[in-house]
Amino acid sequence: MLKTKVSFKFSAIVAMLFALLFLSAGCSLKKQSAEVPAAGEKSSEKLAIAENFQPLKLVYELKNFGPTGPSGKLNMTIWLEGVERCAGREAYVGLIKMDNGGQNSAFSKLTIFADNGETAVSRSDNEDKLAFDDMQSEYDQLNIYLTLNSIFAYAGKNFNAPEVWSASAPIILKNVDSGMSLTDYSVIRQTENTAGVLACQKFKIVAKGTNMNGTMNACAAKEVNGIKLPFMVSFDFGSAGQGSPSWQLKSYSAEKSGIAFVPQCMEPIKCTYIKEPAQAEKTACAARGGQFDQQRTEQGCITEYKCLTQEEIVSQSISNMQRPGCPINQAVLDQALKCRKNNQPNFSISNYDESGCALSLACRP
Repeated sequence: MLKTKVSFKFSAIVAMLFALLFLSAGCSLKKQSAEVPAAGEKSSEKLAIAENFQPLKLVYELKNFGPTGPSGKLNMTIWLEGVERCAGREAYVGLIKMDNGGQNSAFSKLTIFADNGETAVSRSDNEDKLAFDDMQSEYDQLNIYLTLNSIFAYAGKNFNAPEVWSASAPIILKNVDSGMSLTDYSVIRQTENTAGVLACQKFKIVAKGTNMNGTMNACAAKEVNGIKLPFMVSFDFGSAGQGSPSWQLKSYSAEKSGIAFVPQCMEPIKCTYIKEPAQAEKTACAARGGQFDQQRTEQGCITEYKCLTQEEIVSQSISNMQRPGCPINQAVLDQALKCRKNNQPNFSISNYDESGCALSLACRP
């Protein structure tokens, strides 16, 4: 019987998710995205993947990712709208939209490399920023659409290889460093599912590592609308039980977003797993009234765990939820500290001023 820690670094995933939904502005990054032709400049080279290319829209429904909007769910919409040569590789370029069914939406630019399905994304921002060509690359911490492919890519393998889809024995991936965990996986091909929105191949994934021991269930399509990438049709953390995160493809179509944006080649950001503090260190930090907090680079990689006071943690969270340069509103800080005191340690900004600075917040368990 596998012992389950209910996390595939869920806390990190949820934290990133709500940064996407509630951050209407992103910090500027020093590292530039990969070079692309200037706006309006056409390349004379014909890309192989351009032949018979059609736009692709994928709509995913995410469940149990923390507090949600009126529907009780979160939505992720993917649009692939063109092809480019990015860093010498053929790639699909497009957009991601995250929304909770309410008024909060966030957008990022997306690059998917055709040779192995590797993904690269920009930092999430508001829709207006899509009209420029200077969005910056960030660690893709929420790869809903190509989940299994990303696990194989971290292991230096190609999930879309024929031997994976015809395997009769488990495929073992050792010491896979995703940047959030160091994990061994055993991937077991199962039956095909033809009953859903799209025919897909079922896989069972058994994991043991720093953040999770347990099983996951996935179903991946071999290709969608002529795009030969193994998009997820469904994914759940089976052994974590009811209430654990899951996602499902709700629809797909050959249509564009209708959003004005400048395509960019985003750069894949690779992070190295940083071991969490030992329990003795956590106890010592708590005895000083503190708590360990993840310190990250501007590209989203964890660099260290630092023992911070409650006020330092809250101040840092508020700063990350408002525009760069905004001062910390003392009333908002006091409100956030009161949330934590009342056993509601999480919060989201409920009101901003015209400059994007936080004016009030809502507590969450």
